[in-house]
Formats: sequence, C-alpha cells, structure tokens
Amino acid sequence: MHTQQVLTFNYFSQDRQHKGEVDNNLFLADILAYEGKFSEAAKLYHRCGKDQAAMNMYTDLRMFDLAQLSMSSGVL
Repeated sequence: MHTQQVLTFNYFSQDRQHKGEVDNNLFLADILAYEGKFSEAAKLYHRCGKDQAAMNMYTDLRMFDLAQLSMSSGVL
C-alpha cells in the first residue's frame, strides 16, 4: 500500500470504531469490494450476516443477475 492508502485505511478504520462498528470482517468486505473483488466481498458480507450489503453492492454495480444469485444462494 502507498502512504496515502494506509492513511485512508487507518482513518476509516478508526472512524468505524468510533461509530461502534467493530466487525473487521465487514470492514474487510468493504475493502474487497473497493478493490473490485466482488465475489470475495459478497462472501464476507454473507458471513457477517449482511446479506443486504452484498445485494446492494451488486445492484449498485448493475450486476443484477449476481445480486439475485447472491440473495438466493447466500454464498456467491
């Protein structure tokens, strides 16, 4: 990671902790989605019980087929 990326990562990590979000897997899922690793992100969202986040990610990306598969299988 470049210095700017590390600073941004640390800022968002601390911001989430201050807001009471302590699930690092959920944070990792957001990072994976940001990096374009959508399938891996969806798996982590489901593992964290955030099925809606996985569906929203795919819907925002206009990947409607994957959104539907993700919701029906829960593991895409």
